[in-house]
This record gives sequence, structure tokens and C-alpha cells, in this order.
Amino acid sequence: MQGLLTSFTFFKKFIHALQTNNRLERNIPLMYLYQLFWKMQFSLPIEVIYFASVTGSYMRAMSLYAIGYMTGACLGVPVGFLSDKFGRRMVTIYCTLARLIAAFLYAFAGSYEVLVVGALFMGIYRSMGTTNNDSLVYESLIDLHRKEEYHRIISRCKSLSALGLALGALVGSIFVFISLKTAMIATLFPITVAFVTTLFLKDPLKQKATTINPFKHIKKAVVYLFNNKRLLWFSLAEASYFGLNEASFTFSANFYKTLVPEWSLSIWRFLGHLMNSLTSYFSARIGKWIGIERTILAGALLDNLLNIIGISLSNIGTLFLKTGASGCFGIYSPASGVFLQGEASLGERGTILSLSSLLNGGMYSMCSLFIGWLGDQFSPFWAMLIGYSLAFASNGFYLISFRQKKIEVSQKETVYPVEYRGKPA
Repeated sequence: MQGLLTSFTFFKKFIHALQTNNRLERNIPLMYLYQLFWKMQFSLPIEVIYFASVTGSYMRAMSLYAIGYMTGACLGVPVGFLSDKFGRRMVTIYCTLARLIAAFLYAFAGSYEVLVVGALFMGIYRSMGTTNNDSLVYESLIDLHRKEEYHRIISRCKSLSALGLALGALVGSIFVFISLKTAMIATLFPITVAFVTTLFLKDPLKQKATTINPFKHIKKAVVYLFNNKRLLWFSLAEASYFGLNEASFTFSANFYKTLVPEWSLSIWRFLGHLMNSLTSYFSARIGKWIGIERTILAGALLDNLLNIIGISLSNIGTLFLKTGASGCFGIYSPASGVFLQGEASLGERGTILSLSSLLNGGMYSMCSLFIGWLGDQFSPFWAMLIGYSLAFASNGFYLISFRQKKIEVSQKETVYPVEYRGKPA
């Protein structure tokens, strides 16, 4: 009964926020909708299988992810500067449009070359990362004098994102039963809805005037990152954890199809994403109870352990343990975002966080090729086991980060009341 009342209250506040005349207030429910639909990808559980069927190789299939992430990593810093200079909304719109174009090229590709072009557009989309949208939410809350609500709201964003993945996997199983290409084509619909949602967003108040010279701006962000040891070590931890863990997860369908029928992969993905959604929703409460740093470390550790044990079993229990690991990741992910936003300076927030994303993308690109090579040379089992085992080492970087002395951000987050914007909201 308590859960139903909580859901009803959340839905009531959601409708009220959409109806408000304050456009900045509407950013929050609009980002809820965006997170739900941009992750509702019916093709995601079988995408790597589809790529392998077109390219004829595990390594060539994984190379598409490497191309996408490497392109995103290379463009991440320039896009971070554009985000600081011209606003979060513009970056969200154009990068989501690039994702739509990539989905179209993937769906109708008949060759590896067309898939590569799609991967390049996917790289443009990935250059935005999650940090741009998280910053839009964070800065909107600053302007609304509600910054203390960030962990709760970003937890709901992550929860809805995981729910979108779950619904996409569940509905996608129907399309996969027809054909892999049908699932790829159907994915165009929710991405289109997400793109339309971005058109109604409003940029938060410009807090600090970004320097005209992009090189000075980027240099300032780089100096800040290296001076803030907590943020630097945390970024290294994120890169190793994300690169190895995410590349292994992307490849996992090739291993799981040896354990269960191919059509059921979407059902298992649905259960994993649903567990992720539920635990993400409660991440803020757990963070308040045991602290942000312990929440991050506990989530990452348990995620790694359950994945390693599950792969070692190589039976139906593997998929149940993977579902549990998804729940641990759901606890970890929002808390990680809170830590990053809290450590970044205001004027260069987009650029600083894009530098962190640059490390993530570069590491993922190398790991995806490595795991694809392991799959070709040995087997999907060894590729998965080695990938998740190496990911376990990232927890040492988290510990080093948390032991560093906390420093004050270089720019105070001073804001003006919403009514003094100069224009009505």
C-alpha cells in the first residue's frame, strides 16, 4: 500500500510540474520522459548478434562499439565546451538527433561500411554522455533553490532509464521473435519520442560567463581535474569499471545464447533492467543511510562479484545472478553521478565531466576490441570471465579516490532567484 501511495504521489507531482508556467520547473518531468524513451531500445538485447550476422565476425561486431565510443571520446571535450558555452539544451537536441540517424542506418544496413557510418553518428550522440543531461538537471535545481534534492531526482531519472530498458527488452522480445531487423526498425519510434521531448527543454540560468577562447577554457578544466585528486582517481576508477564491465555486458548476448534460447534473451534483459530500475529508485535513501562513497563502493563490488560467480557457473543460475548484479549497478549509478557533480566546478562543469567521459570512451573502445578478440580466439565464456575479473581491479581506484582530501570547488555556486531572470520563466 505504501508503494502505491508513493507512486501515486510521484505521478501527481509529475503532472503538476508539466502543467506549471515555469518552464525551468518543467525540465525535471521532461527529463523523466526523456530518460524513459531514449533507453526504450527494442533492439538492444540482440544488437551485437545482429551486427555479427551482418559482419560475420565477433570482433568486427564489437569494433562498431569501439568506433562509436572512440568517436564519442574524441568529440566529448569539444562538445563539453559547447555545452558550457551555448547551453545543455542545444547539446541534448543535436546529440539525440544523431542517435536517431544512427538507429536508422543500423536498421537498414546491408554491409559493414553502412554500420560504420551509423557507429560514427552513434559516436556524436555518445559525445554528450550522461553528464550533459545530469548537469542540466543539477543546474536547474540550483536555479530553483532545490539542489539538496539532486540525489533523489537523479535516482528517479536513472530508475526511469532502467525501466525504459526493461520495457524495451520486454516488447523487443516480440519483435525479435519476428526477426532481428524488425527489432532494429521498431527502435526508431521511442528514440523519435525522446528527440521531440528535447525540444521543450529550457536551459538553466547561465551561472558563469564561459571564456571566449576554447583552448583556455579546456586548459582550465584540465588543470582543475588534475588538481582535484578525488575527481582524478574517481575518473580512473570509472574508466576501468565502465570500460571492462560495459564491454563485457555488451558482448554478453553471445555467451547467454549458449545457455538459453535466443528469443528469451530479451526476457532476461527485461528482468535485469527491472531490478536496476527498482534499486536505482532507492539509491538516494541508501546514500543517505550509509553515505555516497559507501554506496558507490558497495554497488560496484557486489556487481563485480555476482558477475564473476555467475559466469563461472555457466548454467541457468548465471542469468539469475546477472539479474542481481543489475540491481547492484542500479544502487551504484545515481550515487556515482552525485559524486561527479559535487566535485566538478560550475563554470567548466560540462568540459570537466567530458574529460572524465573521454577516459570512459577510450577504455571502452580498447576493451570491446579485446573482448571481441578473446571471443574469436577462445570462446565467449573466457571473454566474459576475463573481462569481469579485470573489472574487479577498479575498486582499488575508488578506495584511493575516497581517501583523498576533499577540496572546495573553485567557483561558488551562487545563483539568483528565479524571478530575477530578466525574462519570465
